[in-house]
Amino acid sequence: MKKVHYLIAALGLLSSGGYAQSELKLKTGPEVMGLGFEYLDNGRISVEVVGSFWWKNQSNYFINADVDTRMSNLYLTGMIKRYSAKRYPHSGFFYGAYLRYWREFRTIMDEDNWTPEQKSNAETNASWRSTETNKVSIGGVVGHKFHASDRIYLGYTLGIGVSPGEFAYRRRIVDYNRNVEKTGYNRDLMFRELSLASALFQVSVGYRFGSLEE
Repeated sequence: MKKVHYLIAALGLLSSGGYAQSELKLKTGPEVMGLGFEYLDNGRISVEVVGSFWWKNQSNYFINADVDTRMSNLYLTGMIKRYSAKRYPHSGFFYGAYLRYWREFRTIMDEDNWTPEQKSNAETNASWRSTETNKVSIGGVVGHKFHASDRIYLGYTLGIGVSPGEFAYRRRIVDYNRNVEKTGYNRDLMFRELSLASALFQVSVGYRFGSLEE
């Protein structure tokens, strides 16, 4: 219960009176379709939370092999933004910061149709049975929100960031023999920074709730 009170108090600090609004959003981008909720204070500051989840089946784990695998991705993003527009509140150019959590999981669906040669190859080369990646990143965002009507807003968001250290990027690999390996970022110096880097791109349409007048 205390956590709820702290959250309400934090939102209260963002708004010093007057009126406030909220916006429900449908977003799309590399993270595929997602839902978002944005709280708009009575000034130019907003707090937004976005989430998306998707999964798909893949095949051809081995060349010429009819083996199905499944991949799933979960994205959770929190943002705080400041808007520039004066005529329409919380529209126009904006900038801010974001915190994002990403989880990717891949696993073999079945191996009943593998040939003995394929199983022998998997055992010998310690091919993965499942992989899991967890990554936390922080960064900055910029974007623009267009005023379509009193209730409808269109916008896009661009962001770039980084994982703040090895603890924020972890991988877990289970090979065919069920041996578990846990690693951090790519230890090859050439690709270390790429492993820790983060990018964000979203296009959204939002419906705004709340009073339209101060």
